[in-house]
Amino acid sequence: MPFALRNLGRNGLRSAMTVFGVAIGMALFVALLGMSNSFRYQIDALSRAASIDVFVQSRESATPITSRIDRVQVDGLAEIAGVEDAIELLFFPVRTSWNPYLVVIGVSSLDAVSAQLRMVAGALPEPGSEDILVGHSVAEQGYRVGQRLMLRESHHHRISGVFASEFQLLNGSVVMPLPAAQALARRPDAVSMVFLRMAEGSDQAGTARLINDLFPSLEAVPAGTLNSQMLLTRLGQVSALVSSLLALLAGGIFVSNTLVMSLTERIREIGVLMAIGWSRLEVMRTLLAEALLICLLG
Repeated sequence: MPFALRNLGRNGLRSAMTVFGVAIGMALFVALLGMSNSFRYQIDALSRAASIDVFVQSRESATPITSRIDRVQVDGLAEIAGVEDAIELLFFPVRTSWNPYLVVIGVSSLDAVSAQLRMVAGALPEPGSEDILVGHSVAEQGYRVGQRLMLRESHHHRISGVFASEFQLLNGSVVMPLPAAQALARRPDAVSMVFLRMAEGSDQAGTARLINDLFPSLEAVPAGTLNSQMLLTRLGQVSALVSSLLALLAGGIFVSNTLVMSLTERIREIGVLMAIGWSRLEVMRTLLAEALLICLLG
């Protein structure tokens, strides 16, 4: 270990650059992990803030983005006794030049979710229009009310308003009327989730059980129970896991690449050590000691 420490000091610039590279890799891991945890917390908070009585999505879907509820099922949900309002939502990602995974949210009734969207410019799109709302994080990319945003090739949508929300998830998304979203996603007869608002005094748990019995392919969860946040929280859990794995992979690749590059630059040095009688085990022990010191410093 003392030899490894002295060896690091012999080439200060190389050692400093290696430490810097490791630090970047670790910072990337910590940042992405923090983002994934924040994502989950915001999903939980968003579901608590929305005055929804029953959540419905397809049973086999890990996230609302992969969920599919067809028109027959939606109509059946709306006809269940005690249901006053059925809010249909469609979630899907699009790729843009500045965001490879921009989430678009189609909503059947923008008025029903307007409480979560504080308008800072413009107004809600007219029902049936193809206009969109953008979160302020999207607007920070240079988009303003009246401009057009390309969500898919040859599909340009006029921005009718910019909103801000306490939930960063919404701030970085695009919200639009459901019919326009269905056309854009090429899913004209399907939605991702249905939020049910029940009449006062209705049995939410009983309604959820009834839905699960009537529609075996769907999963309904009442609000106000232990698992009330399960549907939306699941999206956060899956996204947190994926982000954590990506963070670990990205950080690991960056750190490994930095250390490997450091070793390839020292081939001659390793050859000299072996020429004067060092064994492979001694060389490896010294290099591992240096790598450990670099990681600790990073």
